[in-house]
Amino acid sequence: MYGGTYQITFNLHPMLNFRIFVLGFLSFGTILFDSCQTSDKQLPSDFPKVAQTVDFEQGKAGSAVVRKTIEFLDGDQIPFSQVQHLTFDEQSIYLQTKEGQAGVIHVLDRYSHAYKGRIGSSVKGDPNAVLFPFSILPWKNQVLVSENQGMPQFYLFDRQGQKNKTYEMEVSEFQMPNVHFHNVLLKDSTILISKSLSQNGKKAQRLVMRGDRIMQMEDWIDMEELHAPIDSLDSKVLISRLFMFPSYVQDTAFFAIPNNKYLINRYSFKTGNLIESVSLTSIPILHNWYGNKAVPFNLESVAMDQNEHFYFPTVEVIDQRLFESGVLNDLSVRSYIVKVDLRKKQYQLYSLEDVGYVLPIQIIDHQLWCYDQELSQLKVVELVD
Repeated sequence: MYGGTYQITFNLHPMLNFRIFVLGFLSFGTILFDSCQTSDKQLPSDFPKVAQTVDFEQGKAGSAVVRKTIEFLDGDQIPFSQVQHLTFDEQSIYLQTKEGQAGVIHVLDRYSHAYKGRIGSSVKGDPNAVLFPFSILPWKNQVLVSENQGMPQFYLFDRQGQKNKTYEMEVSEFQMPNVHFHNVLLKDSTILISKSLSQNGKKAQRLVMRGDRIMQMEDWIDMEELHAPIDSLDSKVLISRLFMFPSYVQDTAFFAIPNNKYLINRYSFKTGNLIESVSLTSIPILHNWYGNKAVPFNLESVAMDQNEHFYFPTVEVIDQRLFESGVLNDLSVRSYIVKVDLRKKQYQLYSLEDVGYVLPIQIIDHQLWCYDQELSQLKVVELVD
């Protein structure tokens, strides 16, 4: 059985991993604090014109409880310092970490979380080698792994970790992808990739799988659907991450969420056209954290379940003066996971008091898998109403 999974046994303040993030900005220069006196229903000026605000009803508050902490893989043999991807299929959980073995994808049993083995190799010349992977995509009982060496390459592996296919690429121009959670979406043989730069005003590069080939198509997702128009070079790098999810309710749709604001866009997977753009800043706790100029806003991860509930990390500032002075404790800040139901226009707050500030990644079997950046741990969390 998997020997590296255990409960936290040491005593660290839950906000420790959030402390370094905040202090790095607070010590950088002059604090520009905006008291945010605007109405919660007023759309912030940097949101796209197409975005709409809606009234969200607050549901019953709850708490997050850590059910399992993973600090090592394969017993105590494989520590990890940074999780880059985590996904799953009917049998397994696939995990890519930023280690010396950059081309290795670790496989855990979906239910016991025991270590099952590896996919890929970081050894040049190995037939299963993958260099600089930027996504893991379960695909028809196999695993599609991407590689970036200036131009993309896609390989199909079986569940035993053997490379079965190397796709012929018909790509004339490829922009560097961003490596982050939910950076690539695969649906109905179409692959969408979050780009580092939006040089042509589009944020997602689109590829299509046709037999043994992968072909380049026209890019999707206009920047002006993600942000207010900016006549500046900043518009190319304004959004560093774009989180993308398939719709489970509307089979012909998908969602895109930029990292620089609380915004959920829904698009057609047939045409790439925008269907709906919803600002979440009418939710008070999200409105206040987004508008707090003491720390530049940066959404590092989002999760979505198959009922299309979205899970956002956020922070409530209790005492602004203590917060700006770098005092991070229960008197100054509290951290939460906000669960958002777009269809019912409801939200719930789950306190992270006993968990610490974590990044939500995936909902697997009704549990929220999160990454603790400061402690380099995976935490399997139950949200208790």
